[in-house]
Amino acid sequence: MQINKNYYKTLDTFIKSNPFSWNYKKKKQLFLPAIKSLNKFHIENCDQYKFIVNGMDKKNNFKKMSDAPFIPVEIFKNYELYSVKKKNILKTLSSSGTTTSIKSKIFLDKNNSINQTRVLQKILFETFGQNKLPMLVLESKNILKNKKNFSAKVAGILGFSMISSNIFFALNSNNELNIDSIKKFLNIYKNKKKLIFGFTSTLWENFFLKLNYNKIKLNFSDCTLIHGGGWKKLTNLNVSNNKFKNMFRKFYKLKNIINYYGMIEQTGSIFIECKSGYFHTSVFSDIFIRDEKFVLKKNNEAGLIQLTSLLPVSYPGHNILTQDIGKIYGEDDCSCGNKGKYFKVFGRVKESEERGCSDAYV
Repeated sequence: MQINKNYYKTLDTFIKSNPFSWNYKKKKQLFLPAIKSLNKFHIENCDQYKFIVNGMDKKNNFKKMSDAPFIPVEIFKNYELYSVKKKNILKTLSSSGTTTSIKSKIFLDKNNSINQTRVLQKILFETFGQNKLPMLVLESKNILKNKKNFSAKVAGILGFSMISSNIFFALNSNNELNIDSIKKFLNIYKNKKKLIFGFTSTLWENFFLKLNYNKIKLNFSDCTLIHGGGWKKLTNLNVSNNKFKNMFRKFYKLKNIINYYGMIEQTGSIFIECKSGYFHTSVFSDIFIRDEKFVLKKNNEAGLIQLTSLLPVSYPGHNILTQDIGKIYGEDDCSCGNKGKYFKVFGRVKESEERGCSDAYV
């Protein structure tokens, strides 16, 4: 069975517009029917998803987004879920996790992969502008070797490389800090705007702490630091988002530090921290907060984060309940000017398994 043609019309309409310019009333007119089309498609094409949804009351008869059936994100660790023919699967994404943990597997066909790229590019260009800038990535270039089966780290690097004009890697083949490469990057683009991209825990442990330990003084005042994931380690070290930012500003004169939140299960529909310090939903995504019994919470009440995305077609990841704790503060009235729900993420549910670099906490 094919997905409803109106689904792709909606996606194209959203891609042609500013993803943060639609208010709730305008957005839901297209968003809700598109999600219903996605849900119907997955029921018809994924037996496991059909089995799960058949045990729910609403199935595909929901009248509002908060009533749409959702599945726990952990299910992608235990089952291989896809809604396309196996021969059409182009690539497999996996959550980074630890070496001993079971990792989520996300299966993409060509069409799904293209649409994720289109949407991510739209969100990034709207946030950072159309002009591409040189980027220093805090990883080794060896991480990009496997292009068919790759982790959340690789997905992040490839995704953000779309706003880069040239990439330098800050780690050598042994994953050690390459000071010469960093200095070369700073010298070539001296007094020019540039980007630094990395995963939060790696930036703290392999960049900030090692540079300070070796008393290496560098000036990153012309850089914008983009980071996300890996907050589990920093939480254990009592390093909050504010402390992270303050230390980089103090020692390396970094003025612009931007956190992002995203999951491998919904690659493309990323959430980027605005100038007021909140993550925002775009026209491609929605968020709800639920209590431990899955009852919907009100704004300014913390609970489990439920994420909805228009992008997952090749696999049923369009409506998932995460293991993250967050809070919605409002919708369409953030002081930054962007429309959509704005929220913060506080951490992971206690005793839940560490997910690795696809984590993101505030």
